Amino acid sequence: MTRRQERAETGKVPERFRQFWTDPKTTVRKKFWQCVVVFLVAVVEMILRLNQVVYAPFYALFLVGPTAMVIDICFESRRPTTVVAPV
Repeated sequence: MTRRQERAETGKVPERFRQFWTDPKTTVRKKFWQCVVVFLVAVVEMILRLNQVVYAPFYALFLVGPTAMVIDICFESRRPTTVVAPV
């Protein structure tokens, strides 16, 4: 199966999700929190689909993803860093 056939069969939505979640700059650092964010995206998408919102996966991704990154950055900036003295 060629790449073009694969894209035609899967559509654009899974491709966008793959690009978003594999980019280190847009992904939370810890594996546990990555799983939590994926679950939250699914829940928000479900709520949007129940309300018959068009393009619900995109809205869910762009509501939850950046919010999770802001929270992750805030928590990482508060974490004390240890400085190693040169020997």
